[in-house]
Amino acid sequence: MNDKILIIDDSHSMAKSMELMLRKFKFQVECAFNGKSGVERIKIFKPDLIFLDIEMPGWNGFETLIEIKKLMNRNYTSHVIMVSGHHSHDDVIKAMQNGAQDYIVKPFDEELLKEKLKKYLKF
Repeated sequence: MNDKILIIDDSHSMAKSMELMLRKFKFQVECAFNGKSGVERIKIFKPDLIFLDIEMPGWNGFETLIEIKKLMNRNYTSHVIMVSGHHSHDDVIKAMQNGAQDYIVKPFDEELLKEKLKKYLKF
């Protein structure tokens, strides 16, 4: 598979766990551990799908999402799935209003991950 996925999450253990699951499916995967470095990685890596944690120090997920959307244009777009440790109706609405395509709550299992991959990528 040629699809590229970027995980932006300040939790190294969560990001690495997701990375292992995704590599098993033959995706190219990279991790960034804060919003600012995630945006910088996007400029170079140009992922097809981004998993973006909401609660991070520095730029939170919403601030990072706004910066990500500034990078996208006719020549480059990516799907963004917001990831959170808790389900908040307000966060879901805010994520969608700011351009995210989806929202998942941690912890999630491999089946949910597969469902999202099928929805947004060639999987």
